[in-house]
Amino acid sequence: MPNNKPKSIVNTFLEKVNQQANKVLIYFEDKQYSYKDIYESVVFIAGGLKTIGVQKGDRVALYLENSPSFIASYLAVQWIGGIVVLVNTRYKRLELKHILTDSGAKVLISDLERSEEAENIILEIDELKELIILEHDLGHDTEVFETIEQAKAIIEPIDLNLDDIAVIGYTSGTTGKSKGAMLSNGNFLSNSIALTKAWHWTKDDVLLLVLPLFHMHGLAVGFHGTLVQGSSIVLKRRFIAEDVYKELSQGKISMFFGVPTMHKRLLELAQNSEQKPQGLRLMVSGSAPLSPQIHAEVEKEFGLKILERYGMTETIMNTGNPYLGERKAGTVGIPFEGIELRIADSNNKQLATNETGEIQLRGPNICQGYWQRPEASKETWTSDKWFKTGDLGFIDSDG
Repeated sequence: MPNNKPKSIVNTFLEKVNQQANKVLIYFEDKQYSYKDIYESVVFIAGGLKTIGVQKGDRVALYLENSPSFIASYLAVQWIGGIVVLVNTRYKRLELKHILTDSGAKVLISDLERSEEAENIILEIDELKELIILEHDLGHDTEVFETIEQAKAIIEPIDLNLDDIAVIGYTSGTTGKSKGAMLSNGNFLSNSIALTKAWHWTKDDVLLLVLPLFHMHGLAVGFHGTLVQGSSIVLKRRFIAEDVYKELSQGKISMFFGVPTMHKRLLELAQNSEQKPQGLRLMVSGSAPLSPQIHAEVEKEFGLKILERYGMTETIMNTGNPYLGERKAGTVGIPFEGIELRIADSNNKQLATNETGEIQLRGPNICQGYWQRPEASKETWTSDKWFKTGDLGFIDSDG
């Protein structure tokens, strides 16, 4: 029998467009965008990128705030076989120059808020040939679309496979210059399928997405999970506590993903409001430890326990508390389906239960190595192919 499973992120998107073209994919500010609307913008931007010479394997950097333009650009780059380079919107000249130079990006796509920074940096990097400035709401009436308007023909998406690199995501660079983790279509899809299954994610869910799309939690969990299930997102440019709390109180949102500081701020609002969030079935926290006190108080105010998870740029999401079963505050649960985890000593020997050591991983979620850093890639894997996270942890008696 033929294998009809999606082979790429774009393939997954197209499948959903064909199945439910008129369903809303994104609610953004006072507008809504169906799967078909985003498809049309993807083709439009992809045609423009093709016109200015972007080919398979070329790197295109996204220096964009959360918006429909980010999502359409992200899919458009991959539509023509390009590799997306994610750029933190808080980065200024030094960090921006490092990422754009290291990745060899050919095109930079930015928004109006960052246009001055983008225009300045393009003058410093010879390899960076083109700058495109987009509006957040996918308006096509600005001068920057003149080149893109030349591409009238609908171009077919390039045939991609699970092994093709989709994204280069840069690490935080806490011990030196940040490295670009190469993540394939297979890395993303395997992780999204396992994660959505674990969290009982369905096409009827509506996710309030405030986490930045240039981070794995926002992009690979929030957006990719939405695509895999064919559900909808309410997208915010950034986290504004009062705005988010109002959304959660209207009964439309079924899932919210955040970091501990967000949960703490929402808890404070709940404790001082008569109106409580309604309709929520899942709140997820990650990126930093969540205190047991906030865990307990959120359960009291919101009526559900926060689900904690553990992930990183190179591996996307690794573990999560069980959707059904006990969620122990301060723990990050068990590995998602298909992922192996062990605790090892400094000699990469497996440790026993309750012994603290380095968390090491194997699975289809692990990146393909670091961009143009073969030595760093070699040092990050053990001889028996375990990925060394550099994070400390232990496995308790409950696993």
